[in-house]
Amino acid sequence: MTDYWSGCFDKIDAAVDAYNKDHPEQPVSFDRSAFENDDKKLGQTAAAALSLRIGDVSRDSHPDAVSQSGEQIHVDRSSINDSAGNFKDEVADADISRGDAQENVDSPKSRQVHAGEQNIIENHTVREADGAVSHEITVMDGNSAPKCTQEAITDHIGELASAPDAHFETKINFNGECSEETKASYNDYRDHMENARDDQTGKLKYANVSIHYPWDD
Repeated sequence: MTDYWSGCFDKIDAAVDAYNKDHPEQPVSFDRSAFENDDKKLGQTAAAALSLRIGDVSRDSHPDAVSQSGEQIHVDRSSINDSAGNFKDEVADADISRGDAQENVDSPKSRQVHAGEQNIIENHTVREADGAVSHEITVMDGNSAPKCTQEAITDHIGELASAPDAHFETKINFNGECSEETKASYNDYRDHMENARDDQTGKLKYANVSIHYPWDD
């Protein structure tokens, strides 16, 4: 059993302890030995976890996708400040609304998420002939809200990075041409992802994920 499994079970034990402290009248339990002594169960659990990651990372992301609350979100991309240089300022004055009443979306985080996710029009995960797993993302307009879009891409990559024993290539495609400024922004984004470290462990956060752009070829 790898250290990853031990760390996983340690987190579950900690969560169980925390829950039982808050709910002493209805305690729960977790028997880690049922997994630790059964390689078949560990393998099945790993396969199920990877399936969940792939399912989450391949979720719907496009202008017509509804929010988790079931509402349609409208993003007026012409109102986004594409050259702001950070995701907060990109959508600071953007017209982003929800529902038939077009109620304004106030939360800065929600505004960033919707501007970014709606710029991703297709994504899927495939298993290559050599057994490698790659994830492809298609961005509708690379020049639109690049920082918000990169934040959305990070959420997708984060799902893959949570399977540290595997390696994933993320291919990011763009509908239409990207400006030189956009290419530089996405290159800086890749550099950031390659060097980002976990605040607690100091380890590279996305060491098992590589990013590929069309202009790399």
